[in-house]
Amino acid sequence: ELMDFRKIESGKMKLNISEIDIVAFTKEIFLSFQHVAAQKNINYVFQTQTPVLKAYIDTEQLEKIIFNLLSNAIKFALPKSGFVGLNITQLDDDILILVNDNGQGVTDEAKQKLFNTFYQAPNQQQQRNTGTGIGLALSKNIAKLHHGDLYLENNSKFTSFCLKLKLGNQHFKRDDVNNFLGIEDSTLYNLQSQVNELIYDAPVKSVSLISNIPLILIVEDNEDVRNFLVSSLKKSFQTITACNGSEALQVAFNKIPDVIVSDVMMPVMDGFELCSLLKTDVRTSHIPVIMLTAKTGDLHELEGLKTGADVYLTKPFSLQKLQLTVQNLLNLQHSMREKFSHHFTVEPTLTKIESTDEDFLNKVVLLLEHNINNPDFNVNLFASEIGMSTPVFYKKIFALTGLTVNNFIKSVRLKRAMQLLQQNAGNVSEIAYQVGFNDAKYFGKEFRKQYGKSPSMFVFKSGTKKN
Repeated sequence: ELMDFRKIESGKMKLNISEIDIVAFTKEIFLSFQHVAAQKNINYVFQTQTPVLKAYIDTEQLEKIIFNLLSNAIKFALPKSGFVGLNITQLDDDILILVNDNGQGVTDEAKQKLFNTFYQAPNQQQQRNTGTGIGLALSKNIAKLHHGDLYLENNSKFTSFCLKLKLGNQHFKRDDVNNFLGIEDSTLYNLQSQVNELIYDAPVKSVSLISNIPLILIVEDNEDVRNFLVSSLKKSFQTITACNGSEALQVAFNKIPDVIVSDVMMPVMDGFELCSLLKTDVRTSHIPVIMLTAKTGDLHELEGLKTGADVYLTKPFSLQKLQLTVQNLLNLQHSMREKFSHHFTVEPTLTKIESTDEDFLNKVVLLLEHNINNPDFNVNLFASEIGMSTPVFYKKIFALTGLTVNNFIKSVRLKRAMQLLQQNAGNVSEIAYQVGFNDAKYFGKEFRKQYGKSPSMFVFKSGTKKN
């Protein structure tokens, strides 16, 4: 902030203007404070006269203003019955963004010096500390650079700060503007990708068609960006889409994709809520989530990570970066499957999986071991006992272990058989029946596949050691 303030004072601050939807932009910042407001029992309200309102702004600089106003409003709202509201209206050729709170107001003396650098109210114990370092002073200067203003409105009920911006771009000089491309314009992604192709020689490798091609769920409300992402990712992956979080949630439950790529700001259900619901549902908790946003502030990234997001990408990002990120997440999943499968084969009941799915896997193994001698305990019954549909259960087990449910069941049965053989708990046929195999010959064949020797040879060696 000090560096920005110095740039403004010296006339060296250059804006990077782009056309955006100011409603979506502002609401995304608003949403990132939602959990903080809830923790403080603040009635937190977003209002707008129109669902879409285009404006030309510097997103990085304007974010600082809205961030500052909201953080101050939440800080100073009444502790027990707090209220913070953000209201967007259009008045003639101006856009008004009003941030209200019901905390202690600003004195007449403070109003005169409110936007001065480093100003603080004289008695912080008795009244609102209106000084926030250079926050308000910097915010006002950024508003002025946009040919707008930031001021305190007279309001007997609330402390109200108003950010005024102009519609259109006629008030900007062409030489002062880097570009007029919107952040949701697919051209930006294409340009960024072309730059990366010049810098990086190594292309992203396509997924082998011999293996199961990973399924990627793309959640994006902007149709152009959504279609552009699909056309770029479908070269290496299978893709399905959803245009909001609510729709994506149902698609994820039904299809169990391998990776989910989701925008943050969407209608009906935003990306934060979607990610939180996905990560707390046993059916989808294992799925990696990549969050996409136009915001650059750390708070937004932290909010996404707190809800369980695995990766956070800021728009516009290169498609190569997205492809490599998806591939890296898939590689991590594959490593996790191999690690679990190896330990599971060696000692399933002692394996501890360090992930959010540990409880689920432990529950699965315990249920299977309780039904180890039941030959009729099949995939459908297993899924029903767990509380999932058979297709969802199949995909969940495969995603976590790399095994089909049938092979998963068989692996546990054979491991239990080896334990019984080590204990000389019976002959081969008796032990086969104890672990749910009706056919001793089939049992012997599968045992040899897993352990490289017949069960009878294992009994003989165990008996020799014992003697």
